[in-house]
Amino acid sequence: MRKLKWTFILPIVQFAIFLTLIHWQTIEIPLLGNLGALCFAINSPGLFIYGIFLRMAPVRWLPPYVLNIRSDHFIFLVGVVVQWYFVGRELDKLKSSKSSAGAKLTSAAIVGYLLAIAWGIYLIFNAMEGILQVLHLTIESVIVLLWAAILIILSTLRLGKNFRRESEIYGTQTIPNEIRWLALTAACVSCVTGALLSDLLLFLAPSILIVGTLVQPYSPRPGKMILSLGALLLSLYVVLSLSPSAFEMVMSLRVGPSVTQELLFSMLVISVSLIACLDVKLVNWVVRLRHPSGRAAGSAPSQ
Repeated sequence: MRKLKWTFILPIVQFAIFLTLIHWQTIEIPLLGNLGALCFAINSPGLFIYGIFLRMAPVRWLPPYVLNIRSDHFIFLVGVVVQWYFVGRELDKLKSSKSSAGAKLTSAAIVGYLLAIAWGIYLIFNAMEGILQVLHLTIESVIVLLWAAILIILSTLRLGKNFRRESEIYGTQTIPNEIRWLALTAACVSCVTGALLSDLLLFLAPSILIVGTLVQPYSPRPGKMILSLGALLLSLYVVLSLSPSAFEMVMSLRVGPSVTQELLFSMLVISVSLIACLDVKLVNWVVRLRHPSGRAAGSAPSQ
């Protein structure tokens, strides 16, 4: 008889739990708190799909109800099913670890793990913001922080194992320390700016950039790919979003500046400047790699 897999069991069970908690979302239970908030905390990784979809297709564009479920709750339900499908798949992988050992991660899996790390970082900021608002630790905050730790640690371990395998196959050329430190600084400043602006997308690209910066010395080729991807996404976001925001703040500062606006504007200027400098350094380094003839004659390439 074929054994049931967690991949199918967990989404069905959590589907039922989600509908129950949402139906009684206004009820307060001692120690557990509000059932609606508890539902969101238990399924906080699924909020990624919820947030991205609502950003692209606001609720006002959707019908009020989908299958007798509020449209925003239905979108969240889709994220919940996807979340627990992947949790079940990871549990099934643990049961069949021998058969999956040595398997190489696909490009889609690498991107998925990077997004999981980025979302874990965002959840930490979100949970800390909630703790600071109520000035005490809540069960919802603890659950969200646990999910954040699981996403970051598990994804980092999976990527690290794959990158160590890749480094045995490909070359060992590393990006200069100057560029890596600049990338790490630009990513951290951008994350802080994203926290101040409460901007979800400004967490994702810097998180990818941070992972690439830390991984690159140990796994040169995959690390270089991740770092370059993070730099590209962050640069695109600067051009499409941060630069217009900075321009709008210049206009508002001329009318009536406030301390908060001045702080945000300063962080935006610093972020844009660091990212522009990083782009110049990366392009210059790539050009020198592809055209080594510019080196002094007889000089050996630096290691």
